[in-house]
Amino acid sequence: GSRDLMEPEREAEQIFCKGGIMIKNADDVEAYAQAVRQLAVKPKELVRMGQANASRAAQFASERVQETMKMIYERLA
Repeated sequence: GSRDLMEPEREAEQIFCKGGIMIKNADDVEAYAQAVRQLAVKPKELVRMGQANASRAAQFASERVQETMKMIYERLA
């Protein structure tokens, strides 16, 4: 996902966010493996992250973005 949209909760080699785990070094294969292992043993956390992502994605639905952009353009006109 886009690192700009993720909201970090703490600093570490892995950054845990509402919607997942962000790996600081994109080339760190072991960090990715560790993140997958962490989620594999915490299925409830995985579900919670999925729900957070679905909620966040809804903010960028086409209809919602169109409404927001229309309001912006009307304000600027």
